[in-house]
Amino acid sequence: MRRNSDGDAAAEALLAALRARIRDAVPGDAEQQARAMVRREVLRWISGVLQAELEPAVLVKGAALAMTHYEQPWHRPMSDIDLLVVPEQQERVVAALQSAGAILTPILNRPWTTPALGERHLVRQMGAVTQLIEVHRAFDKIVPRPVDTAAILTRGTPATDFPQLIIPCAEDQFLLVALHAAFSDFQHPNAWVDLSRLLERRLDWAAVLQRAEQWRMQTALYVVLESLNFVVPGSLSTEQIQPLRPNRLRRRWILSQYQLGSYPLQDRPKRQGLAWMVGQTPMRDDLAHWGIGLMRYAVQRALERGGLGAGL
Repeated sequence: MRRNSDGDAAAEALLAALRARIRDAVPGDAEQQARAMVRREVLRWISGVLQAELEPAVLVKGAALAMTHYEQPWHRPMSDIDLLVVPEQQERVVAALQSAGAILTPILNRPWTTPALGERHLVRQMGAVTQLIEVHRAFDKIVPRPVDTAAILTRGTPATDFPQLIIPCAEDQFLLVALHAAFSDFQHPNAWVDLSRLLERRLDWAAVLQRAEQWRMQTALYVVLESLNFVVPGSLSTEQIQPLRPNRLRRRWILSQYQLGSYPLQDRPKRQGLAWMVGQTPMRDDLAHWGIGLMRYAVQRALERGGLGAGL
């Protein structure tokens, strides 16, 4: 993939803006501060609901990092609160939040493939403000990698004032942010800011590499790190990235979809459907499992679209 001159200029502008965000701690404005206050009350409410139901959840991405890696919670903009739960508990957690007053956003015409989406959306009304809550059973879509959520819960620590919300250890948080960046087709600038802040503190890199292998996300992490090292020059050493480097064939395959070691990694708008699957495939370390899962999903989705799944 190569950019033309117009694409180069646009990419340089995006890169400059991102580097400025990483470099400069710009306080949030009054609206962001107000939203942070609302978010805090929603987090308190969620923790109380989960305590009554005895179901802890992992608080991931922005809502967690805003409390641990930013000077003030409102310095990290976000549109939602992300919770990760063990898959078997997702529906119980969703039902508990719904019973306590959250509004579930229905997923229409997906009787079979809803679990493959990995997340359920709820909205909590706080006065005139609404807060989106996403409850994830997996941090992948369609075919989840073997991320051990129970182990993440064990390694994490309760959030201050919110005992039923568990903040992952830094290594798990780094991997979860990287995984989200990859399956989101690298369309979220916040991910690069989060990753750079996580790297500023000492990570157990051996643990990062070991869990990346366990979670079958070594190639995805490699793509993230190559570009992160471009966005923040010198943030990673060759020794940190080299163990993840794929073979020549896999690397060429990745390059057919993404511009490694650059920002942005692609010039296309966010891909969906088949185009998204094609882009994700070079980053999957579990190609057989991924392929079988995609075929199963395609059959189920075809049945849903044809109306054969209605009412099941």
